Amino acid sequence: MAVNGTITTAGAAYLSQRISAMATVTIDHFVMANVPGIDESTEADQDFVLDEDHIVATVPIYRLSHNGENSVVYSMVLDGNEGDYDFNWYGLVTNTGVILAFAHIPTVAKRAAVGQVINRNFILPFSAAKSLTGADIPSESWQFDFTETIAEVTVSLLGPTYVYLGSSNVYEFTDWDDFSDYSVSCDVGVVTLENGRLTLDIPNDTTAGECLLTVIRNGSTRIIVIRIGDPIVAKPILIAPVHNAPNIVERPTLTSSPFKTFPSNVDTHLSTDWELYDANDNLVFSSYNDTANKVYLKLNEGVLVQGGVAINGV
Repeated sequence: MAVNGTITTAGAAYLSQRISAMATVTIDHFVMANVPGIDESTEADQDFVLDEDHIVATVPIYRLSHNGENSVVYSMVLDGNEGDYDFNWYGLVTNTGVILAFAHIPTVAKRAAVGQVINRNFILPFSAAKSLTGADIPSESWQFDFTETIAEVTVSLLGPTYVYLGSSNVYEFTDWDDFSDYSVSCDVGVVTLENGRLTLDIPNDTTAGECLLTVIRNGSTRIIVIRIGDPIVAKPILIAPVHNAPNIVERPTLTSSPFKTFPSNVDTHLSTDWELYDANDNLVFSSYNDTANKVYLKLNEGVLVQGGVAINGV
């Protein structure tokens, strides 16, 4: 991943003071921002001032390691609950609130509840870095074995986790890499991959259950479980009059929620059954297979008496 980063002027002053005093360097957290007008090719300015309005998240340090005596690596992990936000800038912040260093990166779309986990590392070189930060773990000791795990979990898709029989479903890679090798397969339906977009087609004759979607990137595998169900029609809801509303007019217009299916347009609204009950659960009005009044129905005179109460019954 291409980046453009730098130690800030304030960060350099902080490091100079800490190094001359041989005092501890403490990085408190990462900060992520979505800064307009920059990308990974934008030259990083040491005097850049971050607008607080552009900050989208702060994340604690996940791990600290060293690359020898004069270089340390700070790592963060954005788990599956983090989101929703985009960021193209991230930096290291000291315990005194100084942005010590930052980098411009390609825009990352972080979305919650889609199984997306993101790892980022920031290599920070300065004199006596190992001893001043207390980084006692060599980065090779965990990064070598951790690479495959990270390669697996950062294969992340943005798309539905519940699909329907006869549906075509599109998933976007949120961490697509043009320089990586990908292959995809599934145990139900047909899956295709093109330009960072994955399409999963589920046949009509499929049995409801699960689809195991397998994505392999550079030899690392991730298996994503996609639930499969029958298309459904949403249960209608009486919108007006409001449930248990007092003092309604003698001839109210009953209004139901719009006809809706999941997925969209898999069924047609042909007719509506209307029922109206009084406060004692007695049926006082009904109209079945009504093709003329599918969403709205104005009651006739005499159906309700003064002071009557409307009860849900679409």
